[in-house]
Amino acid sequence: MNQTQFKWVRLVIVALVATTVSTAVSIGNFFLALSGVLIGMLFMWLVRLRYKKVIVDERVSIISGRAARVSYAITTMTLLALSLFFTVSGKRAGEIYIEALGVVFGFVVLFTVALYTVSFHYYNKRYGGDK
Repeated sequence: MNQTQFKWVRLVIVALVATTVSTAVSIGNFFLALSGVLIGMLFMWLVRLRYKKVIVDERVSIISGRAARVSYAITTMTLLALSLFFTVSGKRAGEIYIEALGVVFGFVVLFTVALYTVSFHYYNKRYGGDK
């Protein structure tokens, strides 16, 4: 099994599990949802055993890292701008829900920055960065 086949099989398994879980939730059957997830996990494990892992080259790794950094920066700055806009406009208009939405966006930005900082320091130490 090559990488393309592995991705397609994984996509089909995820689609089947999602369909099973959404059906189970709509009819209120917790057992069906749980069994669907467990069977999906079992199939994923079996497929992964048959897949001969392809080593990712440096180029893909560098591109992934840069794409993640750019996505992080854009998302953080957008949420920060929305946070400031909603907080200030909600305060001026006297709308507490709009102001609360701005505060929630602010906390999401703070959590994202904290998570990025912690994960950056972890991977920096793990891969031999400055001590």
